[in-house]
Amino acid sequence: MAGYEPEVVKVHGLGIGPRFMHLMTRGRKEVEELTGQRAVPVLVTDGGEVITDSDRIADWAERNPAP
Repeated sequence: MAGYEPEVVKVHGLGIGPRFMHLMTRGRKEVEELTGQRAVPVLVTDGGEVITDSDRIADWAERNPAP
């Protein structure tokens, strides 16, 4: 990702569709605690900023090139 070497954490389970269908794995619970939603991807920057949605993550990467 734009010269970064992110730590990738796989959350498993289903986080889209009707809420009753969601499989609440530990990873999905962590995502929900961070973002209020269960969908991924999620980027947590070294500074603690939480960014959801792949387009917003790509925009962040373009604005913040790796050193």
